Amino acid sequence: RTPPPRTPPSPPSPPSAAPPSPPSPFVRAATSPDPSFPALSLSGTLGFETEGPTRERAVTLTDAAGMTRAACVLAVRYGQPAVHVSAPRPHFPHQRPHLRGPSPRYLWAKIRIEGQFPLPVRYSVFLADGDETFDEEPRFVAQHADVGSPEVQVSGRTGNEKKMRGCCVISLEKACLRLRVSPGTDPALFVCLAIAIEEFMKETLLKLLEKRCKTILQALPL
Repeated sequence: RTPPPRTPPSPPSPPSAAPPSPPSPFVRAATSPDPSFPALSLSGTLGFETEGPTRERAVTLTDAAGMTRAACVLAVRYGQPAVHVSAPRPHFPHQRPHLRGPSPRYLWAKIRIEGQFPLPVRYSVFLADGDETFDEEPRFVAQHADVGSPEVQVSGRTGNEKKMRGCCVISLEKACLRLRVSPGTDPALFVCLAIAIEEFMKETLLKLLEKRCKTILQALPL
């Protein structure tokens, strides 16, 4: 009598993949539909809402090769906030480094913020014209497309132009920053602008929420 055929054992089930780790709130990405736009990773925070020395608050932009493209530092927190942008290469002849050492940094631009989100806010970008100084007139200006909108429209001019023209649209999304940049402009500077806008918006909204909560608590009967 022929014995019944043996059923081959089932292959072992592959180990279940571990769930992906949630993204760090201080690590983001900047993307663009333009294929020439470099993939940039952002790490750090400007810390508008954090007390303490501003020199410890910085965001670093690195490309796919791990090379630093730019760094943003919160220079002025109160009144009209300002963010300084530096880069690893000079931006005009004989520029001296702002930070010395094995990895020197050269001042690139200053971002000044006027207004209070969600009311109309104006963002101005002044390019460095000296080792520690900036142009008197902004080279780029940016405003929200509408009051409270996460989309920001940027206009700019070259050194010889008087009239500003649209050159970039920034979309602030939850996990990344999306930019549409005109050809011939360095996207890293607009990424730094987007970082300043994003963190300023968050800090302002937290203040508004805190103020609203205090008003509600004061209105409650004891």
